Amino acid sequence: MTNISPAEATPLKSASTEQKHVDMIYDVAKASIVTEKVTVSGVTIMVTAAMGAVEKIKSLNGSQKKELVLHVVNRIVGEIPADDEDKQAIQAAAALAPVLIDTLVNAARGGLGIGGKNGVGCSCVIC
Repeated sequence: MTNISPAEATPLKSASTEQKHVDMIYDVAKASIVTEKVTVSGVTIMVTAAMGAVEKIKSLNGSQKKELVLHVVNRIVGEIPADDEDKQAIQAAAALAPVLIDTLVNAARGGLGIGGKNGVGCSCVIC
């Protein structure tokens, strides 16, 4: 499990294709912020939006996709002005992004045991 703080975030290798990927994911993640500024809950929304966008990149493996999402989220969190009173809380939420990604991937693969016996997403007790 990767745990990268915004201060430790390093840019991905700068090849033109990789930069296009970074820019595309950045735009999607940034557009997912529906308020004027990043919020704690907005970090979760950003991660989810970035994950949806990165899934379209078939040339990257799972680890590379995760690294790309974390890079972009940490970049956006790093852009928050230092005087923002919520910055520490937002940084704490961003520090949980690797765990969130792992959990969402695990859930998508059926690893959380949710979705009932038939895997149809039923929430009844019988399934």
